[in-house]
Amino acid sequence: MLDVREPEYTIPGQDMHELGLIEEIFTIVQGELDRQGIRQQVECLTLTVGKLSGASPEALQNAFELVSPGTQLEGARLEIEEPGPLCRCPACGFEEEVSQFILSCPACDSGSILLEGGADLRVRSLDVEDDDEGEE
Repeated sequence: MLDVREPEYTIPGQDMHELGLIEEIFTIVQGELDRQGIRQQVECLTLTVGKLSGASPEALQNAFELVSPGTQLEGARLEIEEPGPLCRCPACGFEEEVSQFILSCPACDSGSILLEGGADLRVRSLDVEDDDEGEE
């Protein structure tokens, strides 16, 4: 009989998308660090992950912890900002960030709304160690 149990290192299916995203983010970050000649460890990576991006912040955190060992991001904090889309209603002038995808204006129920943003997924900032840290 063949034993087909999953190995312990298998990532749950819902995290697979975020693993690929984090790997791509690491490629971008490492490229920028190399371009600028930065060799210090990264202390903090801040991402903007819009509420309509389709990416799970929790799964991104899990993928970050899986991918960071052995890189300049090992030991770094991952901070995630989660902006929602801005809802604009030309009918009543309503303008406010909403927490989810909506089809009508929360103020007047008009279907003529515009949703702007909220689907971003980008590197917002990188904080790296000072050159002289650890020196006396």
